[in-house]
Amino acid sequence: LDSVRSSLEKALCLRRFPSQNCERHNKPEIEVRSNKELLLEPTLLTRGSPSLSSSPSNNCERCLIESSINSARVSVRFKFEDADPIEQILGKKFLSFLMKRAEEYVVMRRIPIEDYSVSFLITD
Repeated sequence: LDSVRSSLEKALCLRRFPSQNCERHNKPEIEVRSNKELLLEPTLLTRGSPSLSSSPSNNCERCLIESSINSARVSVRFKFEDADPIEQILGKKFLSFLMKRAEEYVVMRRIPIEDYSVSFLITD
């Protein structure tokens, strides 16, 4: 948790930055990806012990933090496969509950990034 906190503090130094392509528009650069100079290197934090035969994307919990000059996207993958059936049901129902109400949560994306359970988009 300390590594996630320090990475988020580093990634969340955001400021207002208008679009360079369209006047009077302020779109999140992490979503638009119009200029590579405005994007920072993504940070991937993992927890778990992936086996050597399979990729780490399938066996461990992880957090991907992507940041740019005016926005940051935090994606989290939860590992439900190793949990007991009740935890699996509760976890999936909770994520479904959050996704259905994504408009009410200003920072949540309705559709997470591929291979992740939930994604948050944070802007200035």
